[in-house]
Amino acid sequence: MQIRETYQLTAQMLAIYSHDGKRTPVIIPSGATVVVTNGPLDGVRMVDVLWEEKTVMAFTEDLRERGMLVKSRPATNPSSKKKPRVQD
Repeated sequence: MQIRETYQLTAQMLAIYSHDGKRTPVIIPSGATVVVTNGPLDGVRMVDVLWEEKTVMAFTEDLRERGMLVKSRPATNPSSKKKPRVQD
């Protein structure tokens, strides 16, 4: 799982919406599309996902179990990056 990957849910998933210091549980429905935007992606912790133009927190494990990868983040080619010119 990586930042900017897009997942379509195959089952509903619990998420937490945080606004004005209040945290509210929300259910993201099956079939919804979410995009991973931030978080530790290496375990069972929570990650930030974008859903319906809102950032919510979801468990990484839930996303792995209930999500199907739709779009992976673009690979970067280190040789395609321009290197700064050094002027003498």
